[in-house]
Amino acid sequence: MSATPKNLPKRTRVLAKDLLFQEKYALTDTQVDIMSYIFNAFTWAMKIDGYIVLTSKKFMLDLPQIGEKTLEATLKELERKSLISKRLVNVQHWGNVRVRGIKISSAGMEYNSSLYAPSHQEILKIYQNRIKELEVKLEEKIASELEEQIPSEVEELTPENNDLEDKKETQPADYKSQEEPKKEHNEVSFEAFIKSVRDQFILTSAPICNMVEGWQHPTTFYINSYGKLSLTTQNRDFKQLNNPIEISKFWKWLFQNQNRVGEIIDLKNITKKTRQLNKKYKNKEITLNGKIRWIDEIVAMNEGVAIKVRNEKGEEAIVINVLKEPLIYDYKGLENFIKKHTPIRS
Repeated sequence: MSATPKNLPKRTRVLAKDLLFQEKYALTDTQVDIMSYIFNAFTWAMKIDGYIVLTSKKFMLDLPQIGEKTLEATLKELERKSLISKRLVNVQHWGNVRVRGIKISSAGMEYNSSLYAPSHQEILKIYQNRIKELEVKLEEKIASELEEQIPSEVEELTPENNDLEDKKETQPADYKSQEEPKKEHNEVSFEAFIKSVRDQFILTSAPICNMVEGWQHPTTFYINSYGKLSLTTQNRDFKQLNNPIEISKFWKWLFQNQNRVGEIIDLKNITKKTRQLNKKYKNKEITLNGKIRWIDEIVAMNEGVAIKVRNEKGEEAIVINVLKEPLIYDYKGLENFIKKHTPIRS
């Protein structure tokens, strides 16, 4: 019988992986190993002001399979996900040297460091979800390669050619609304734009926007904790989008409407403001292409308003531009348009 080993380190030799925690916070195997090690360290590591002292050398000694660069990147990611916090602490009996201290956050305290094993069904579900996410990523990549390049923005109308905006207001009143071309977006690649939005909204869980073309207006879009595009419906149902065509459609719309990032439009305010505008301008005369028209109704479209006019025969039409798209204004823009096209009486 062999002799009992001496000078064993005062630490647990087993890394207890909490797979449910790993799935919830989308951690890699290395990240969950280090999270488990930090929990174990509370039983033996030195504590200063609530922080445990864990030097890189100690990490390297106990977890030799993890390189120093990987360790630093992992600690940074755990801190970014608000699972731990770090700061330098003074260790007096080491000559007042300043070393790294680590504290586990309230979210990180959800980690189960016991030797608990999830049921086979739970483990199977976790890995099925991972496989499904990988399949979605593959479909997104294929769809992205097949989709045509995003069309360039239409040039915004200027005072010199604004007579074009009034031509042929013959489109029927039930014409399907379309988004007014937006101002030219910043010179940033499609992929970089998506990444920047994901990085911004995954940390806060704040909504990205609502009233997106192609979806019912109450639908609001988010980035969930897994970094996936999700939405809430009118019935407050929450779901993650898995259809690559829908995902691509949303990102292309947002890329062309970057001013909508972070903007949540209040539908009640739009309805109230539209009523006020109709009360003020209904039946008012305006001139389009030298012809007298009467404002029949101010109608809400997307996040703005458009003008429905009628001619002397009572025929109604939405005011459109040369692209046969409804001219959609904000409230100030609408009032400026009406003022500009009000007939001058001698």
